Amino acid sequence: MRAGRDAQAVLAWRRGVPCTYAEFEHAVRGWRAAFAAAPGERFVLDFADALDFAAALFGAWHAGKCVRVPGGPAGETDGVAGDAGGLAPGAPTGAPWNELPAERPLFELFTSGSTGTPVVVTKTLRQLEAELDAVAATLHCYAPDVRVLGTVSHHHMYGLVFRLLLPLVRGIGFEALRLSRVQDVTQLPAGARCVLVSSPAHLARLPRGTPCIDGAVAVLSAGGPLAQSVVDDCHAALGVAPFEIYGSSETGAVAFRQRTPGHVPPWRALPGVQARVDDGRLALRTRALPTDDWLLTSDRAESVGDGFELLGRADRIVKIDERRVSLDAVERLLGASDLVERVHALVDETGRAELCVLAQPTAAGWALASQGKRLLVDALRALLRESAQIEMLPRRWRFVDPWPANADGKSPQALLAERFDRRRPEFRVIASAGAEVTLEILVPPGSPFFEGHFPGLPVLPGVAQLDWMIWLAVVLFGVTEAFGGLEAVKFQRVIQPGARLVATLVHDVAARRTRYAIRSADGPCASGRICWGATA
Repeated sequence: MRAGRDAQAVLAWRRGVPCTYAEFEHAVRGWRAAFAAAPGERFVLDFADALDFAAALFGAWHAGKCVRVPGGPAGETDGVAGDAGGLAPGAPTGAPWNELPAERPLFELFTSGSTGTPVVVTKTLRQLEAELDAVAATLHCYAPDVRVLGTVSHHHMYGLVFRLLLPLVRGIGFEALRLSRVQDVTQLPAGARCVLVSSPAHLARLPRGTPCIDGAVAVLSAGGPLAQSVVDDCHAALGVAPFEIYGSSETGAVAFRQRTPGHVPPWRALPGVQARVDDGRLALRTRALPTDDWLLTSDRAESVGDGFELLGRADRIVKIDERRVSLDAVERLLGASDLVERVHALVDETGRAELCVLAQPTAAGWALASQGKRLLVDALRALLRESAQIEMLPRRWRFVDPWPANADGKSPQALLAERFDRRRPEFRVIASAGAEVTLEILVPPGSPFFEGHFPGLPVLPGVAQLDWMIWLAVVLFGVTEAFGGLEAVKFQRVIQPGARLVATLVHDVAARRTRYAIRSADGPCASGRICWGATA
């Protein structure tokens, strides 16, 4: 990385403060000394700051260690270094740098695939370099005069490669801190050019039809297909059509496409990647895999010219009451409607197995739902009845806006299934301005909170209202601190089953408080402040 580069050249920025190659090398030497003195082979790195993570990563590698990211089973590593403590940098030494072995395991991460059970994926230098070479040969946007920013974490393969390793090996400056929102790109200096490494969940929150960011040279997205409406909004707001990246933790990035309004090209394999369709499923061969063997994926596909189209997962056929149901078919049929933008079908097995649908309605869908949720449900069920592919209709429906996503912009199965928890309210965002969000909340008549409270006159308990506000603050603002208490709590009106509420939440990061207020058509219902952290 340092060869042929000025030691005082900028390698990265942190809140506008540059870090040079010399400063980075000094930090890596300190971490190399610390890891060299530590017994064991595997260490977890848990830094929110990508620059701190990179320094510890290279230090560990040059000390002969294998690095893991958080999320794996406990007790299988020899130590940890990160924001919460653990190993600390040692005294830097001037020992020369040695070439890293190409086949030595350097990096381990975990993927749940479709099973929900963490599976370790190991990467060698050869595999990482093969993926970096393929991406660099395709995405020419990684130019010397750009700055790389990301809304995704470097703890996952996509963020590690596109937001951290690729800028490092290409000599391109990157922002060390992850953006919590796409709109934060506006904090760039005037005239700055950037590559934005993002995800479908983050891009879906762009303001629609309004240019909001100057200087975007390219926008990348991975983790799932982009809705066409998001592609159009991205083009309008950022001035560029997003590059979609297809791949997985096991294979790395393997294909890409760039849709523009009105044009949907097939997926094309990256250089060095071979793709073919075997019995309706996509098979891949790439140097980023451990062997040269063909890997048969769980994705259904068909060949289109010199590319391919993805047709959904092959493992999403389920049985309910002895009848086979294709979750992909349910999603495809509903997704073709002008009433929903995004849809996910799943099976709730907490009791009797039930087919469930989580959907993000369009403006037309919400307009129908505002007259009664049942009207929208009936309209969507009618679409499924018209198809001979669907043997069973969904029993439970939840409508959301925005789409559920974690801090990395992904929508894991557990997060989507959580919206069907009968203890949670149905809600949608109706206004958002920075740290203030206004929601419409539908109080589910079947909530278990109404049981026994009170017979003949069900009322939503105050403790349930507080539970909802705490959960919503975590969902909306990504609060990671522990609950620390309550202040100025007031209950002014009772809330009954089926009520439609409007709640406003205002999050103050510096004060570590979230202020909330709940209203119904009759007036104020409740208000208060949620405190976060042990010192609240």
